[in-house]
Amino acid sequence: MTLLLGFIAFCFQSYAYPPVSIIYVKQNASGANNGTSWTDAYTSLQTAITNASTGTQIWVAAGTYKPTAGTDRGISFSLKNGVAIYGGFPNTGNPTFDDRNWSTNVSILSGDIGTVGDRTDNSNRIIFNSNVNSTAILDGFTISDAYNTSTFNGTGGGGMRNEYSSPTVSNCIFRNNYVGQSGGGVLDFSSTTTYTHCLFIVNEVGYFGGGSRCEIDVADNPSAPTFINCVFWGNKAGLYGGAVGNNRLKSNTILKNCIVWGNTSSDNSIIYNNQGGTTTATYSLIQVAYTGTGNINADPLFVDAANGNFRLQKCSPAVNAGEDAANSTTVDLEKNSRKVGVIDMGAYEYQSTVEIPTAYTVSGGGSLCQGGTGVEITLSGSQSGVNYQLKKD
Repeated sequence: MTLLLGFIAFCFQSYAYPPVSIIYVKQNASGANNGTSWTDAYTSLQTAITNASTGTQIWVAAGTYKPTAGTDRGISFSLKNGVAIYGGFPNTGNPTFDDRNWSTNVSILSGDIGTVGDRTDNSNRIIFNSNVNSTAILDGFTISDAYNTSTFNGTGGGGMRNEYSSPTVSNCIFRNNYVGQSGGGVLDFSSTTTYTHCLFIVNEVGYFGGGSRCEIDVADNPSAPTFINCVFWGNKAGLYGGAVGNNRLKSNTILKNCIVWGNTSSDNSIIYNNQGGTTTATYSLIQVAYTGTGNINADPLFVDAANGNFRLQKCSPAVNAGEDAANSTTVDLEKNSRKVGVIDMGAYEYQSTVEIPTAYTVSGGGSLCQGGTGVEITLSGSQSGVNYQLKKD
């Protein structure tokens, strides 16, 4: 009986934890092009996705990957249930999962399929997802250079469009995508996508939601994408919602530990909620005063936003200002420790543990006569390594 029970337990464990199947993708691989190793990796991500099945991981080396090798602007990548697509692997050697670093090994999903420098022949959309769930994973990519001037229904969502879907998107940068209407960066249509540690930067829309738009179908199926420790910067709307837009009742964008700063629209609406749509923001830094627990609206003090550096300076009001419970990940967008003290707002964690006091109490003093012995001043909260000056008036 003991042997039989042991055998049953072994079989159960083997069934519960099957080995992971890996498909390798490397832009400049020169082997058999069958995805079985780094040497024989597929050179096309689209081919890898086509051949992936439930339980597969796709490992993608640094490089640029396009939805099509041709010029059909209507072709997009699509995620699959049960398939996790990971970018950020080194382009040389035989890297393991621990070698993955999406910050230094940049894997780009690009819509620049036509003439370089002419965006009018770019892909209309980079990624299109329909009826996928949270097991469809995209992690560690830059999604850029979609271009579509159409304003017809269904053409929105430049970097990514999700319909009736809830994919898991982490450590991604949505950059330089343009659509005529609805969601320059991403559009969630009756979807509940989760975005963690993502940047939405310099995306543009002619109408409604430069960085992101959330909307519902005619049957009022709700839509509620969640953005956790994300940054919206430099996004632009010709009208309505430079950063975020929500259209109609039951459309609700959820922002947690996010930074929304430096976005513009012609009507000066950074977050635009239309016909009962809502944005629920907590512990977020937003360009305009926005109601919600823990929200602030002070300059985030990015290191150098104009040149793409959205790390926080030491005195940023976003440091130690987030909500720990909103994010359980262990590393930030740069693969550094995610929580140093209290979690920060934004995609990057300030790494120093030194806390500079924000208020001091000065006591003592008195009349000071030139040539006299001086007066005694004391300062509470002073720290070693910090210089102090006392100035008249």
